[in-house]
Amino acid sequence: MSEKNGFELRKEKKMQDIELAAVHLLNTKSLSDITMNEIAKTAGAGKVTLFNYYDSKDNLLSTSIRNAFADVHEHYQEIIHSPISFEETYKDITNFKMSKLNQMTPLFFKNMVEIYKNDPSFLNPQTLLKMDEIYLSLFAKGRREGKINPAYSDQLLLSLMHIYTEGLRAVNWEEIEDVERFSNQLTQIFMNSMR
Repeated sequence: MSEKNGFELRKEKKMQDIELAAVHLLNTKSLSDITMNEIAKTAGAGKVTLFNYYDSKDNLLSTSIRNAFADVHEHYQEIIHSPISFEETYKDITNFKMSKLNQMTPLFFKNMVEIYKNDPSFLNPQTLLKMDEIYLSLFAKGRREGKINPAYSDQLLLSLMHIYTEGLRAVNWEEIEDVERFSNQLTQIFMNSMR
């Protein structure tokens, strides 16, 4: 495999900066109020550069969210394949997920729904399946360590995980006095439910 040259590395870095700027704006402004000029200014790039890399604002915003999710997916894989125990793996994934959820404002989720309405392929089945693959890898690790009841099917555990994930979104984290303790207790309850 050939190494990337300086131009490719600079382009990659510039695209990352642009996509980070887009995600930041999706957290702070309504979709209709975000402009290519503002994304360019926030990223420290020229508007022409944005159009060279992305053909439209919609494409840029969709790509930014997809790539942010891909980074999260990659981080989950690293955690799962690390040599730590199933319990520690699950705790690390939960903490990482909670930190990511806390970075996303209600406006971000509203904007994401708006993007999805305009482009139903935005959250295609492959995107959703990637998260389930993470969970299945996690369950396999738990089974290897004898931490998951063998009578529980993957389908049942995936359903439980989906319910749990949706429930985390509904928690008003600002009202929790000791978030770390609360998170650890939630993790323990969830882990006990799979034995």
